[in-house]
This record gives sequence, C-alpha cells and structure tokens, in this order.
Amino acid sequence: MIMIVDVTHVEVLDPYRLHLRFDDGTEGDVDIAAHVSFDGVFAPLRDPNMFRQVWVEPEFGTIVWSCGADIDPFVLHEWAAGRRIQESEEVATSDPAIPATAAASSRVRKDPLPAEDLGSQEISRFLGMVVRMPYRDHGAPHVRVTYDGHEATFALGPVRLLGGTLPPRAIGFVMEWAALHERELIEDWELAAGRAPLKRIAPLE
Repeated sequence: MIMIVDVTHVEVLDPYRLHLRFDDGTEGDVDIAAHVSFDGVFAPLRDPNMFRQVWVEPEFGTIVWSCGADIDPFVLHEWAAGRRIQESEEVATSDPAIPATAAASSRVRKDPLPAEDLGSQEISRFLGMVVRMPYRDHGAPHVRVTYDGHEATFALGPVRLLGGTLPPRAIGFVMEWAALHERELIEDWELAAGRAPLKRIAPLE
C-alpha cells in the first residue's frame, strides 16, 4: 500500500546526491542521477549549480527546483530506504489506455513512471501558460501554472489561488479555464492519485 510520507529536510551532498529526511523518521542518501534521466523538465538539473538550488516545499511535501522539477515523496522515500519500487498487485481496469497496475492509488507500478511524470505532468497549454498536475496521493486537488517566469498554485473545487504569483490578467484566464473544466480536472486528479497517465484538457480559446 502507498504510504503517505512527506519530505521534511534536504541536504545536497555533492552533484546529484541528496540526503533526505521524512516525517516518519526515515533518512537516507539518494543519487538522483541513478534514477532520473536529465531530460524534459529535469534537463536544467544537469547543471550542478541548478541542482543545488533544491528546497522542500511544505505544501506538496516534497523537494522542488526552480525549473519546475519535483519528485513524488513516496518514490523518494523508497529510494532513500534502499528499496526498489515493486508492483504489489494487478488491478483490473476498463480503460486500455491506463496500465492495470496504475489504476488505483493503493497499487504501485513495477517500474517507475518516466522521470518527468514522477513529479507532475502537463495537462494543458494556452496563452503562453503551462498547466501541470502533480502526482500526489493526498492533499487537496490543485494544479500548478507557469507563465513568463512566474509560477502559481490553484486549488480546485472551488477554484482559487493558493500561492505564487502570476500577472492579474493571467490569473483571470486560469480561473476561467479551470471553472470551465472543473470536472475534467477532478478526474485527472483521481488518475494522478493512482499514478496513471493524465488526460489532456482543451485550452482556453
């Protein structure tokens, strides 16, 4: 069963290696380069200076970088404990697009999702804004929006700004878009809880 764990402390040991502490008392060192391919959202972390700019984001309970990269805390917990993420049990699903082992939040895939999916997945893009949804198994539904060097987090149901900064006009566009697609966003949140691929949502026109 997937545990609910949060990262409480991170320390950079040397390029690509971190010491992590979790709220259940677990501590351990993780060689990120051994698990993550530095491409996609993780590409900037090839630069050791960028890699060192990691911090714990309490709202999400995990480590984040300014480039938008993050990693699911459960995955980090297993790596820090020296365990391989194993498939516990297959779960039937009627949707052929969703792997059986990713259909429920109480199951773990035998092989981790691609590196860019461990933290968040892009679900829409419009007017220069990129909307991503994090892979989390607890917490209130939310999305992260980046635009022109700014980033903000929006809660879902009802839609509201949780934190971060965006130009006022951009906030209005996000609020309008999220209100139009609230049901689809909640469906994606449920998929994310099961580590399943998310569905793209139409942009604001």
